[in-house]
Amino acid sequence: MMAEDKKAAEPVAKVEPAVETKTATETKVKPRDKSSRLSLYEENEVNAQFDLGQQVTFTSEAVKEPAAAVITRKYTNSCLVDFAENEDLSRAIKDEYHSKMVVSYKRITIIK
Repeated sequence: MMAEDKKAAEPVAKVEPAVETKTATETKVKPRDKSSRLSLYEENEVNAQFDLGQQVTFTSEAVKEPAAAVITRKYTNSCLVDFAENEDLSRAIKDEYHSKMVVSYKRITIIK
């Protein structure tokens, strides 16, 4: 038999994919690569003007008048604002939106 025939006659070992088991309390979070398509934040000229924890005013269809809030999370074209401390908004609006809303940077003004 030739060397090539011997390789073809040998059984090929199957490689099983690794299966990760997790308990209910275990969670593994991988840091996201900023170049990934799934990334929710990519810094640009507009969102670089805003910082986490910054006091802002915003408008939306739910809140007709400008309302004060704090930026809690930044996304590429919008951010999550928390308006729990705003006493001008009704309790019903706070309850309906859990005192948080995603707002476009175009609808935000920085409080100086």
